Amino acid sequence: MISGDLTLRTLNASSFAQQAVTFLCLDFSGQSSRFNELPKTRCPSGIRSQINFPSCWDGVNTDSPDHKSHVAFLSTGPDNGTCSDPMFPVTIPRIFMEVYWVTQAFDDFRRQAAVPDQPFVFSNGDPTGYSYHADFMNGWDEGVLEQALDGCNCNPYGDPSCCAAKGLFDIDQTRQCYITNTVDEITLGTLDSLPGSNPVQADCYEQFSASYTPALLSPAFIYSTAGQTLSSTATISVAAQTVTIPQKAQGTCISNEASYLSFRLSTYIFATIWAICVLHLTTYI
Repeated sequence: MISGDLTLRTLNASSFAQQAVTFLCLDFSGQSSRFNELPKTRCPSGIRSQINFPSCWDGVNTDSPDHKSHVAFLSTGPDNGTCSDPMFPVTIPRIFMEVYWVTQAFDDFRRQAAVPDQPFVFSNGDPTGYSYHADFMNGWDEGVLEQALDGCNCNPYGDPSCCAAKGLFDIDQTRQCYITNTVDEITLGTLDSLPGSNPVQADCYEQFSASYTPALLSPAFIYSTAGQTLSSTATISVAAQTVTIPQKAQGTCISNEASYLSFRLSTYIFATIWAICVLHLTTYI
């Protein structure tokens, strides 16, 4: 199941799917503000990206070709309403995902960016935030997720400590879980361009071409100690490719200023930002 659309660069305020994506400009010493796009202002305590998943199911299909058509949002929006549409009559657990981005760590470098008021860009080349999206794939052992939904309701916020208190998992143990790279590409540190050589696309780009796909590595290895030396290593399973994939922005363009389109990759702040991801599971009554 997917929520969001990676091709979007503009906002349709009446779309429940786009209402499901928001950004909170955090200020732990004052008042935080919510936006539909990446905030064009400094956020003293960082940015929290938020995304809701659909909560209504057709009751038949466990998936669909676009990974969206078998589900729908609640009757009055992502946060409220009921599953009153007869095409999607079954209420499913609500999934709400938050990611905390420590953007305040880069405040001293904002003036070096082409657009200092909003210097950040997602790795797919989107500087607006409208393309923010998330996938949910159920890989839980059978019965574990149901146990969590039935027994971890100590508060309405999906607090993982509720499940830890029930003995379903150990929070400290989950923090000691690492996985090896599955893509043969440097993604940490100061980069000359975005991963995959993705171009930065303005909010009304007409078309761009993804011309490089890095090699894929397999198998992936899971280990429990940071910096651990593994006895086995992954090898290239799919070679790097040079292909052209034309793609146009979806939605209605609201501006197309030349000054916005003239950004240079070298003037963007390309950085990997530490993120804390919290998956909220809440059952609607």
